[in-house]
Amino acid sequence: MLHDTSVLAVCALADAPGSLAGARGLEAEFHQAIDESEKAHPGIAVQRRVAIGGARPELLYAVKDAQLLVVGSRGRGGVPGMLLGSVGQALISYASCPVAVIHSRS
Repeated sequence: MLHDTSVLAVCALADAPGSLAGARGLEAEFHQAIDESEKAHPGIAVQRRVAIGGARPELLYAVKDAQLLVVGSRGRGGVPGMLLGSVGQALISYASCPVAVIHSRS
């Protein structure tokens, strides 16, 4: 159970597929995922931030006062089967708080 804390969800759009339409699609997926999560867990307030920038700098900035950073391992780096991508590696190396990397079920 969360006590006196909040959740900040960050979507960094620089990693979106090569067009503005790709960034818009990624942002729409982000909002849909947060909407679904809020419905499933109505007692947890989530702040949202959409950032125009790379995932590494945006997430490192976002966690400056955080207690925990939770990130997904999307596997978009082009190396199949890689356990930890460059973003995850940078975050566990440089974040000012503990980092949990969650892999998809597939």
